[in-house]
Amino acid sequence: MNSSTIKVLAFLLFGLLISVLSCKDNGTNPPSDIQVEITDVEVHPNPVITGDSLSFTVYSDNNINSDYKFLWRLNLEQGNSLDTATSTNELNIIAPADTGKFEQRVWIVKESGGQVSNSYEFSVKVVQYVDPFFESADLLYSSIDGIHLMDTNTGETRLLVIGDLPRWSPDGKQIAYVAKSEGWDVFNIFIMNEDGSEKRVVSLMDHNGELEPQLGTSAYPVWSPDGKRIAYSRCDNCEAGGLNYEVFNVAIDTSSGLDEIRVTENYYTDFTHDWHPNNNTLLIESDERLDGSYNDKGFFYEINPDGLNKKLFSKENSFSLPRFSPGGKQIAFILNKEIYIAHPDGGNRQQVTNYDKSVCALDWAGVNNKLVFILSDTGCESGKKNIYTI
Repeated sequence: MNSSTIKVLAFLLFGLLISVLSCKDNGTNPPSDIQVEITDVEVHPNPVITGDSLSFTVYSDNNINSDYKFLWRLNLEQGNSLDTATSTNELNIIAPADTGKFEQRVWIVKESGGQVSNSYEFSVKVVQYVDPFFESADLLYSSIDGIHLMDTNTGETRLLVIGDLPRWSPDGKQIAYVAKSEGWDVFNIFIMNEDGSEKRVVSLMDHNGELEPQLGTSAYPVWSPDGKRIAYSRCDNCEAGGLNYEVFNVAIDTSSGLDEIRVTENYYTDFTHDWHPNNNTLLIESDERLDGSYNDKGFFYEINPDGLNKKLFSKENSFSLPRFSPGGKQIAFILNKEIYIAHPDGGNRQQVTNYDKSVCALDWAGVNNKLVFILSDTGCESGKKNIYTI
């Protein structure tokens, strides 16, 4: 065999190899006679938060029959791709754990093989959930002398105001807390700016057309997800010697008068603990069972802000201080003096501490929504406190 023949055979073999490789369906070699043109891919949501559900919907200029399928090349983390197929024009996945812009691709093939559409490229932007407040990573807690603000990065603290039970607004610009009104010997719900300015009472009553602080002791304020309302507990008959705390839901804007909703109404005690950021339900502690009977253990319930659809959340005696994470994907709470993290419905619990110390404050903070808490060996009122993050 002479050299010319060898060159010809080599050329033919090379051409055959190229032909075989081109038959592999990777979406990069659409046919010249495209049968279906992909015109758009809807990405919902976009941008998406890391770990959230993500959906893709393909739109084309022709109907897709049962002989076709969709091939997807997905970039779910930096530097790695995944190929998958669907029989419909929709795909649901979990968003990547990494943040950034991820390029994706989809094309259509016949069941018997062979690409029949253009290769459509689209992108997904993945972000980390960051609440404006959590960028500052400041933690509020109460001590014997009042409400303190702790910088979780440095551990430095400063006294903000004389009061108790502080809670950040969702945007981190205001603080709700409990204190005595000037000239009134009862505790009311106040709000103020984050720097301590513009303090005002929001637990009000209409007295002869004038809004005045409530006569009943108020406590445990929690903010609505939009920051426009506050739910709190109020002892409606304390001035008569009773101890019947009920839950009320009030608008903080009183320019058009008092806008108050009574959430609970029974003969027992109900305390507010948190307001879920997504499903708009309150988490309360109540001595009233679902059948209306008395329960001296104080079970935890979920209830709508209008008082409807009350359902059991936890009936454990040592369950306390529940806090939903900013995105509503987790809940932290104390059980038997230890901190747990769970799904928002209380399931899939994970114990995260084993200290057997007093938990003085518990909240979510930091750009990564870390759980931040303060522990003390000798008590929260005046003992030494140490800050921890998870």
